[in-house]
Amino acid sequence: MKSSAKQFRYYIEWIAINCMKFIIPLIPRALLLPIAKNLGTIAYIFDRRGRKTGIANIQSTNELGGISDSNAAKLIRKSYQSFALSMCDLFWASNINETNYSKFIQVEFENREAYEKARQNGAIWVTPHYGSFELISLVMGFYKTKFTVVAQDFRNPRLTEIFKRAREHSGHKVISSNRATVRLFKALKSGYDVLPIFIFDSNITNKLNQNDHRLNYINNVLDGLNKMLSENKKKIYIYKGDPIEIISKLIIKLKIKEIYLKALGEISHNQALYLVCLIHIDF
Repeated sequence: MKSSAKQFRYYIEWIAINCMKFIIPLIPRALLLPIAKNLGTIAYIFDRRGRKTGIANIQSTNELGGISDSNAAKLIRKSYQSFALSMCDLFWASNINETNYSKFIQVEFENREAYEKARQNGAIWVTPHYGSFELISLVMGFYKTKFTVVAQDFRNPRLTEIFKRAREHSGHKVISSNRATVRLFKALKSGYDVLPIFIFDSNITNKLNQNDHRLNYINNVLDGLNKMLSENKKKIYIYKGDPIEIISKLIIKLKIKEIYLKALGEISHNQALYLVCLIHIDF
């Protein structure tokens, strides 16, 4: 019965998104902005779980610890509105192409030389979820910079293909993420010998204040995860230092056969980290 209800919900979602895909491109740009804002407000009102999680996330950081409930709620509501606009932009972008994109979007680079070098030599591009992030990604395709986009699949498989096609409109290629973090937790529950680790990259943390709210937040999350894992007599081992050196030593010392890697930080450093893993291990 539960499975049937889920499939019915997935079907309704598929119909709703398909309607958006066909209707949104017909709406004038000036009218789309207030419509998206209202859609975001509606989602904020009805998504009780997401709303509460967002407010809790804001209040969990030390830097924003004194924020009032009303102001936290206002920030989350604006986040919903911004996200709704980004989703609408994704489908409305079918009106944009290489010849007319400059009428709607102005492209600026903080470092033009770095951009040109990245195009020539290849690079890992990161699209933060600020503002209309879907449109930011698309416009780079119109700007003759084609990406291979790593995106997580939707729980509703019908939606994955719709969004994949929309994101490939400007010439990008969208591939599924490897769900490394999910696979890691499945491995932890499987009974196999798993060494979950988290590395505080000294190349980054050495530049931060010890009381930096981001570090405090990560420490709080790790503490919470370790409390959960302790029920299965597991824990996340925490290291501090250069990730390349730490992972290299662990691979050799423990004869590791498989790695689930989620790397953050500077682009060049991440590339080196992946290279170390590829040299030592096939994963």
